[in-house]
Amino acid sequence: MKKQLHYFIFFTLLVTVSLSCKKNSGNTDYFVKIKQDGNWTTFTKVAGEFGPDLLDPSFTNLVIAAESNSGTEAFTIAIQGTSLSAGTYDTDNTTVASTSLVYITQATTSPRAHTVDASMVAVSRYMVNITSITATEIEGTFTGNFLYDSFNDNAANITEGQFKVKRIR
Repeated sequence: MKKQLHYFIFFTLLVTVSLSCKKNSGNTDYFVKIKQDGNWTTFTKVAGEFGPDLLDPSFTNLVIAAESNSGTEAFTIAIQGTSLSAGTYDTDNTTVASTSLVYITQATTSPRAHTVDASMVAVSRYMVNITSITATEIEGTFTGNFLYDSFNDNAANITEGQFKVKRIR
């Protein structure tokens, strides 16, 4: 299971990085919005993926990836399970193999803030509500308390968001 999770995290970051290689026509029909420190940020360089895991088809991956136009920020929601569909997924949910949110700043290649908990810090918890998965789009919302910033050993106060992304797979 741990090996599977490492592949999943690698795939999640790969999708995020691949966004930086694609040109965006500025289509505002697709977006990822996050509320950080009480302020809304909207990403329009976005994509979604929903389908069998490329390394283990017994798992299904759902990935929502966003990157700022400048390439200095990226945000990813990733859920992996054996039977995924529209619905609500909790980062503490034991019915799925993995649910994570990752926020990357300053164009680094390592997560600056994520749902991994640290000692002496309150538990980071999120609810991701996938409201619609079609052949062309993935849509939903999320709420939570914060993401733990392992690089700076503090919290990134990302508390809610919404998304509507083009499905690329």
